[in-house]
Amino acid sequence: PRWRRDGRELYYRSRDMLVAVTVDADGTVGEEVELFPLPGAFDVAPDGRFLVIEPEGEVSPPITVMLDWLPPELAQ
Repeated sequence: PRWRRDGRELYYRSRDMLVAVTVDADGTVGEEVELFPLPGAFDVAPDGRFLVIEPEGEVSPPITVMLDWLPPELAQ
């Protein structure tokens, strides 16, 4: 979830949609409003625009990190 810069609206992902709810100073929460389909991660820029990372093509395979590995010539 991300807050709007003025703290009066909360944005979050629900069922692959970006959703907004208003929040009053007394904590009263408004109704959910679905804004648009959200295929990837998002953030809210300081100027109020949405930044969306959309996956492109296939997802890269995970990498494996090996710690404390030595080449065979040094592993004696």
